[in-house]
Amino acid sequence: MSTRARLLVLEDHPDAAVNSLWSELRGDGFDVVSASLPNGAAALRRGQRPDVLILNLLAAEARDAYTDLAAEIAVSTGTRDMPILALSEQGADKPFGVTESIAGSLAPARIGARAATLARLAVMHREVLRRTETAALYGLDAELYRPDMTAAEPEVLMCGAGTRFLAVEAALSGEMTLVGALSVAAAVDYCGRRDFDVLLVDQPAEATRDFVERLRRDPRFTALPVIALGIAEADAAGLFEVGVTDVVPDPVDPRDLVRRTRAFAAEQQLRRSLTRVYAQARRALTNDALTGLYAHGFFMEHLERLIHETAADGDRFAVAGFRVVDLAGVNEEHGYVAGDRVIRQIGSLIANTVRGEDLAARVGGDRFAVILNGTGSDGALVAARRLAATVRTTTLALSPGKGLAVDCAMAVVESEPGEKAAALIERLFRDV
Repeated sequence: MSTRARLLVLEDHPDAAVNSLWSELRGDGFDVVSASLPNGAAALRRGQRPDVLILNLLAAEARDAYTDLAAEIAVSTGTRDMPILALSEQGADKPFGVTESIAGSLAPARIGARAATLARLAVMHREVLRRTETAALYGLDAELYRPDMTAAEPEVLMCGAGTRFLAVEAALSGEMTLVGALSVAAAVDYCGRRDFDVLLVDQPAEATRDFVERLRRDPRFTALPVIALGIAEADAAGLFEVGVTDVVPDPVDPRDLVRRTRAFAAEQQLRRSLTRVYAQARRALTNDALTGLYAHGFFMEHLERLIHETAADGDRFAVAGFRVVDLAGVNEEHGYVAGDRVIRQIGSLIANTVRGEDLAARVGGDRFAVILNGTGSDGALVAARRLAATVRTTTLALSPGKGLAVDCAMAVVESEPGEKAAALIERLFRDV
């Protein structure tokens, strides 16, 4: 069974509430291991790398020892891209090397959401480097595969007619651009016409919940950071469950709000930059001419590299395979030009559905494969079924005024230790 992420928690003497927090995260699908600072640091130096390292500074006897470890990890080649999440006191500064600090509410949904996001961003970072190395084998410019790391001035949308707007505007003035929307309908309209880095919601808890549930149903806004303002501790857990990224209780501390907003904005800008890299870095040497997806050779080279790297880290990943059912019949009845149009449109559907860090390729005449980075078999199966359903329910254009629905067979396999790329693909398509 796959897990959402592997979390290593370093702490000295956690209380019952913290122990309950880790138990709830395990129940939510996380692999959580708690260790003392010496034992955890030794495991990290032996190469046992989690997806996210959590430093519980609330249960730390010597805070400096924890912050020294964070600094060591930040400058270490082997663990540079490992996110570090610190649990600290309200208003505490973020130590060097710590990716993000969380103070205040320690709701399991909040910690889980932040850990899952940081783990995914780390996967995206590693995938950029991996594709750069694979592309280098084809003589391509590595700069094409590197995201723009220059931080732009954050653009923030605030939804709500509450009394906090003037205070928030004063806090963010000179730091970022703030746009106000009095109603939920206006906020949704703004989001559809402009790329915002963070959404601030100043609404009662129930209205915030309804708004965020509506927002998260739209694929365009699944990753947009949402900060809910003025939320009581009792209401925080329910909001995290529907996709709120963070909550700020009353009274809103302007300095803390600026810090949180800037951190989430930087995260969102990186996510968009990585997505642009994946969309733009396509060349004839690496891509299938008919679909624009990666070609078979690049896919296999990349898969072999991924297998080697994950074996060293003890990680697993999944690959989804798709086959167009009876493409030969389409060619026979409508002609090969029509068959090519079917393949081209299915390639476009796949390209527009997969995440930026997933690598999609056409690996044969009627076959496609998608490497799902940082995803186990359970999550991969959900994603593959969604993609196959999209293909089955889309009417493909054969010619002006003439459409065709096609079926799509699918399968998912999880990588196995020591398995070669060719064997994995053979296993993937064995029954498809």
